[in-house]
Order: sequence, then C-alpha cells, then structure tokens
Amino acid sequence: MLTLLSISMLTLAFNIQMITQASSAPVWLSGWSYRKSHVINPASGAGTKYQIMIKAHYDSGIDSGEDVYLNTHSRTDFGDVRFTDDDGTTELDYWMEEKVNGDYAIFWVEVNKDLSSQSQTIYIYYGKPLATTTSNGAYTFLFFDDCEDLSRWVEDYSSGTPIFEQTTIDGYSGIRLQTNAHEERIYIKSTTTVPRAKAIVSRVKHISFNVDSYHRFRFHLVNSTNYINYHDYESYFDRYQLRKMVGGSHTIVDTCSAAYPYGWYTYEVYDDGTNIDVNRNTTNILDGVISDAALDSDGYLYIMNYQYNEWGTSELAIDRIFVRNYVDPEPTHESWGVEERGEYVKVYVDQFLGYMPGVPVGDSFTVDIVIEVSKVTDYSLEGIVGWGLNFTVDPDVLNITQAIGAASGYFLWNFSDWWWEPYPTLLSSINATEGEAIVSEQIMPTPSGGAGNPWNGLKLVTLEFTSKSETAHSLIDLINVEYMTPDGIWHPVDEVVDGYYNPPPAPDLDIEGIVLPYILVYHPVVYPNPPLGSAYEIRATVTNQGTEDGGSFNISFSVYLNETEVPEYGREKTIFGLAQDMNETVLFDFTPNEYGNYTLIIDADCDNDVVELDETNNVKMTWVIGTIQGDIDGDGDVDWFDFGYFADAYGRTFEQPPYHPADFNYDGAVDWYDFGIFAQNYGQNV
Repeated sequence: MLTLLSISMLTLAFNIQMITQASSAPVWLSGWSYRKSHVINPASGAGTKYQIMIKAHYDSGIDSGEDVYLNTHSRTDFGDVRFTDDDGTTELDYWMEEKVNGDYAIFWVEVNKDLSSQSQTIYIYYGKPLATTTSNGAYTFLFFDDCEDLSRWVEDYSSGTPIFEQTTIDGYSGIRLQTNAHEERIYIKSTTTVPRAKAIVSRVKHISFNVDSYHRFRFHLVNSTNYINYHDYESYFDRYQLRKMVGGSHTIVDTCSAAYPYGWYTYEVYDDGTNIDVNRNTTNILDGVISDAALDSDGYLYIMNYQYNEWGTSELAIDRIFVRNYVDPEPTHESWGVEERGEYVKVYVDQFLGYMPGVPVGDSFTVDIVIEVSKVTDYSLEGIVGWGLNFTVDPDVLNITQAIGAASGYFLWNFSDWWWEPYPTLLSSINATEGEAIVSEQIMPTPSGGAGNPWNGLKLVTLEFTSKSETAHSLIDLINVEYMTPDGIWHPVDEVVDGYYNPPPAPDLDIEGIVLPYILVYHPVVYPNPPLGSAYEIRATVTNQGTEDGGSFNISFSVYLNETEVPEYGREKTIFGLAQDMNETVLFDFTPNEYGNYTLIIDADCDNDVVELDETNNVKMTWVIGTIQGDIDGDGDVDWFDFGYFADAYGRTFEQPPYHPADFNYDGAVDWYDFGIFAQNYGQNV
C-alpha cells in the first residue's frame, strides 16, 4: 500500500516560512465540527456558576427542554462533547454523570454568567473524532466526590471496630461503612465545608441492616449542637426522618415509613435555606421547613452507620456525592438553536447518481474528487496549503491512467492565483496493476496563510480510468485523506465519502409490519387494547429487498409506556442470514401490566451490523392501550361506549389472527361467550 510517506520522497524540500500574521479572533471552538446554541431562562437568586443538567442523545430527534439530539455527529461515547459561554469559545466546566454508548449521556454544566435576572446563552459542541472527555466533577460543583479514594473524608468518631474503606461494589468505586457489633458506630466528615441553601445528590447502596441500625446523612453540620439530618433511615422503626438540632435541642421535622431500602438509591436533597425536600429515586419522601438562623452558616457533610443490636451487620456504600447551587424555582431550559456546522473539511467523490455508471470496455472516463470547507478563514493559519490521499480500485474492473489537476478551476490553484502565491505542484504515483495510487499537492514555498471558504466546492483532483468491464462493480476507496496547514502539520479530514463504479450490491432490510394477536379493524380511531396481565405474541416480519444476502443481524423489541421505556424489554433475537427477496418472522412476548399507552418498536439490524442500500426502513412501531377486557375504546373503563363497539362486532368471525378486540376469548368469533366476559366486567375500571 502506498502511503503519504512514499509521496513525500517524491517532493522537493521546501522551507516553512515563519508565521507572523495573526489570525482573526475565533468565534468557533477550534477543531469542532458541529454546535447548537441553548438559551437558559433566569431564576431569582440563581447568580453565577449555576449548574444545569443537559441530556445529549446520539441519534436525531426534536430538541426540547434538557434534551438535545446530536444527529449521530458526535462520538458514540460522547467524549467530544464540550460546552462554551455565549462567545462560542470560553469553555464551561462540566461533568458527565452517566452515559450509554450510542444512546445518551447526562451532563451537568456550570453556567458562568449571572442567571438571576436575564437569560443566558451557551453552546454545546460535538463532532471531533479524536477528542476525549474533559469531564470534571470537582471543577463543576461546590463539592464533588466520586469516591475513588478517601481523600475528601476523615473519620470523625467511631466505637468498636467498624470498617471505613474505599472499595469496588457492583463495578462502582465507593466508600464502604460497616458495623458488626452492639453499639458499634462510625461517623465520617467531609474535609471541607459547603454553604447551606444548596442541592445535595448522593448515590448510596444499602447493603445490609441490623434489626436496629441507622444509616444517617447529616449533610449540614455547623457544630455539635447545630445540624440538620436530611435523611436518617432507622431499621427498627422502618422509617426515614428529617431532623434538626438547634442549640442542643432535637426536633423531628418529618417522617416517612419505608421497608428496608436494599440496593442502590439516588437521594436528592433540595434546601433553599428554609424549605427542604428530600427525594429517593426522584420520589419525594420527606419535606419540611427549617429556618433557624443557627443553621445558616457553612457546614460539613456527615455520614453515619450505627448498629445498636448485637446480631448481624449494618453496611452501606456511597458511590458519589455532589453539591450544587439551588434556588426555588430553578432556572429553566428555553429554546435550542439549529445545528450549525463549524470548521470542517470534507472530501468526496463527485457522483450524481450515487455511483459512476459503467462504460464500454476500453472507454475512458474521469471522476472528480471535490473538497468542502466550512468556517475556515481564507489566508489564515487554519487554511489549507497542501493535501494528500491514497485511493484504490478493483484492478480487474478499472485501470488507473492518470491524475489531473494543478490548473485553473482546482482548489489550491485558484487560491494561489488570487493571492499571488506560487502555484501548487501535483504529484502522483500510480500502480495500475494493483489498482492503487497516491496523489499529493502542495504550494511551495509554503505561504503564511492557506485556502479557506471562498474555494469551497472546487475540485481537488480529477482521476482518469479506463474500463475493463461495463457491468462489474468497483469501490473507489479514498484512504488516508489529509490536508496540511501553514505550520506544516498534517490533519485528517473530518469526512470522506468514497465512490462507486456501478451500484454496489447490498442488502436492504425492511420490516413489513408488526402483527398483534388481534387489532380493531373497523374503527380507525381506537387502538387495540390488550387486557392487563395477559401475555401476547408479537410477530414482526423482516424482508430483504436488496441485491445481496443480509448475513447475520440482530432484531430488537422495545416497549415504552407513556413515553418511558419499560426496562424488562429491549430484547434482541438473531437472524442468521437472510437471502435476497426472502423474509423471516420473529416472535416476541409482550405482557402489559399497567394501564396506559404502549409503544411497541421493532428494529431490524439494531446493532448496525449490515451495510444496506436503505437504512431508513429498519424500524417499525405500533401503539396499543393496556387495559381490562371489555374496554374496547381504551378509556380505562367498560361502559356503554364499549357496548356499542361490541354490538357492532357481534356475529363477526375471523379465520385467523389478527382477531377483533371484542373477541375476548380469541376463538375467531365475537359471540355469546364474549358477551359473558363483557357483562362480567361491565362497570369496572382500572
């Protein structure tokens, strides 16, 4: 394989001139290809450096509120996501709380400017393939500990031989507190204080409880006689409590009964300096008013594990804790801007049909390689002064004859002609036997600025071929496509689009439809309504409409209830090869357990293993309402309206599924047996 190194041996030595010309002030984060603006509405007292949450989705969708869609232009691991101030270049501190590669990531972003009285604009940037995340919780929050070590905590008090250690639990780094005997306890305290009137978020695993043990989170300790216990759990009483201690006097502010909370929980404390709300996994468990002046000073975070009874152990782990600014109401999300493309270089094979049509054997034809540049200032340090690429073809189909360029109408030549710089030199090395070549072009000596936006869309080079077959297919594969800036550094282009000689053979997977065991076919307004608790078989038929075998691929079944994904679904099944024009039916089980609107989604090739002619027809969805038998119109009860639908269907028969939803016993006929079921449920509701 020829490389850029080999072409460099063909070039003459050239001098890189000292660069003295200053570039203009940037308005775009250098190196990133895409961005969207976002407006955040103010809230009284929010001030500066307020943390907001943003959920970035990898795929396409409608931006709204905290949700923004990156249109598959980011890295799948979201490592290239950055946030800036309204000037487009001042980076903001952020922390990536969680992510699912190729799906979504949740970010907390610290907004520098004052959100107390006026809206502020920030930018989200993405689209830099080689970037890695700069997520940093310590920079983003008032207090942050991901519990990778014990450096943010000290042991404040202990009795007996309790355990206080850093460990790994369920794959997460965490701090573990364990007590094992009567009256054994341990208190740990943060090494720094934080002000009151903040939000405190912690992720905790309650591993075990003694019959009489306490997991206590005293997240505001002013001193030994003034503190707030935001959420204590007492196993003996099966309860959470919100408590305060003022001047040595103890007061219970609120109590919530709860069984032992085994497992991982996220606790959110919202304290505006007077009103306190405590959530467990987003559900409110405690609230109250604490307005004592003695508690307005800065305080420590404080965690206790206390075992009163002598039997068993009491154990908990903390995965992370962070403290952020908080006012009530909080700043809110306003509009998102359209996706903008930034500094960007793309090289592609110009092919109007999506391929080059075949020509008779022995005929010659040419293919243009075109460059697109976006937001690259002309005659600047970011401009282009050279480029190079490899390309390969099938030598049994095409013969490479020559590369044409370095003339009027070509990218670097037009730039040089305009700026009175030396004209570029085109160099090429062709191995027609192997079907490979390398082409390079440089301006020598190197000018102090390179080509930018004005020359967008011009040809880099023209490739000439001679046909060896009119019908066979060949990929025109562009490899190692790079450009050089005036500092002599080579950069990979942001996007490369290969070419084709004759259309490539490829599969095309299409889901013909989703078949339910029954469906209301006589009233288009009403969805099918499966009774709650009943298991159903969902059928999806996949057809290969393409021109080549589809190979093995996975098909997934996802379920959403009222727009929230139902986690026990998301199942995948494998189809081991699907030939051209063949189809296969896949079965999935579905059981609605709660009343509501269900969205059923089937996704062929859900892992994107198959390169297809058309990637847009792989997903199909349908909707049903989970309810009780007899509720034909899906409004949650069995009434006269449902009887009208039943009467309309009465006497109808069906030879095979899909059956009518009034056929409650699924025997293919709406008859007296079904009426008996309807009468039994008449007047019932969910």
